[in-house]
Amino acid sequence: MKITDFKLSIIKSELKKPFVTNIRRVDAIEDVLLTLITDDGTKGYGEAPPTVAITGEDIGTIEKTIKERIFPAIKGLELGGNDIFEALHASVTKSTSAKACVDMAIYDILAKSANKPLYEYLGGKAKTLRTNLTISLGSPEVMLKDAIEAYNDGFSVLKVKVGTDKKECVEAMQSIRAALPSAILRVDANQAWDAKTALDIIESIAPLGIELVEQPTCAEDLAGLAEITAHSSIPILADESVFDYEDAVRILDGRMADYINIKLMKTGGIYEAIKIAALAKERGAKVMMGSMLESVVSISAAVHFAMSDDNICFYDLDGPLLAKPSSVKNALIFEKDEITVSECIGLGVKL
Repeated sequence: MKITDFKLSIIKSELKKPFVTNIRRVDAIEDVLLTLITDDGTKGYGEAPPTVAITGEDIGTIEKTIKERIFPAIKGLELGGNDIFEALHASVTKSTSAKACVDMAIYDILAKSANKPLYEYLGGKAKTLRTNLTISLGSPEVMLKDAIEAYNDGFSVLKVKVGTDKKECVEAMQSIRAALPSAILRVDANQAWDAKTALDIIESIAPLGIELVEQPTCAEDLAGLAEITAHSSIPILADESVFDYEDAVRILDGRMADYINIKLMKTGGIYEAIKIAALAKERGAKVMMGSMLESVVSISAAVHFAMSDDNICFYDLDGPLLAKPSSVKNALIFEKDEITVSECIGLGVKL
């Protein structure tokens, strides 16, 4: 079985409310949708969000990379074994979302050819994942309102986006904890702080029982990240600092973070994510299965991958929950904060 053709389109979904972090604001999901086609007519599906602030890719660059670099490199290659994935990753440097889009489509085809759901093809078993729901950055009053609303809607794990203002950050977390004493709270700074600010804020919010603090410093400030991790009473999760396997080795062996966040759009897809997850398990570091603002196609890939590794124990897969319902048929079942997968083959996506 060989790759012979592809089609590109756009998948759109309006968000229920703006998604705001320290580095960007988004009002709608508008992602590249890929259909990869084999010589026997099997189709695999992939998706890539244009996350310029993190991966440097917009819709135009994702489409151009797939058309001009990736597809020519994999066209006509036999599926099975690692050659096609090695060719995919050698076709272009960086461009991780474009690579992930193609990677998940290939895995969709491989699982379909094996007549298995993707999680089973990857060696996993069906299970229930409990995702957090993101609370966007805003005034402490608005964030409190959003957190209470989310908790009352059945989301007991909240990832709270915070910014550079120490006072507002601490005020928001204190008010949310006071209102929701039983909620699991995670803090995501999205690179907002330097080491001193981070440790000051962490000291202030530590009594609130925060589960973890995600990416406190800019991605390149590894010395600052290591300093924070060494002195923080709250576990530190590295996100933007970890794209590939070499990054993961550097972070974990240098004790620059306690946990790492794997996102398929950073790793370039499942093939590389498997290596990073294995390394984390070997080093005794827990893993979050994260995501960008994605719809049901690529979130399906993330869910299947998360089901394949028991060391992945934190889940940030709320993109479809933040958006209005998708018209794309898929196997994901959302019951408040719980995600399961109905009986399917491959990703379970049908177009």
